Amino acid sequence: NCMHAFERMTGKTFKRILMVGGGSKNRLLCQATANAAGVPVISFSLEGTAVGNIARQLIALKAVKDLKTFRRLLSADLQQKTYKPQK
Repeated sequence: NCMHAFERMTGKTFKRILMVGGGSKNRLLCQATANAAGVPVISFSLEGTAVGNIARQLIALKAVKDLKTFRRLLSADLQQKTYKPQK
């Protein structure tokens, strides 16, 4: 399957998939992805491109120390849903 192909190409093992953007709002897509990949899918209620842009701007303005700090601050208000693989 695709997940094993990614793992072979990267030499890494993936324990979850993070989804953002429009597709993350589609429950069927999230569940089908978890089923096909065999790992949990965590969907977030945010637009990844916009949040990434904001993070970089805040770091450049020195309003936030670094990306790790931004993620910690963001995670306090982040809504997420986990889809576990079903057989």
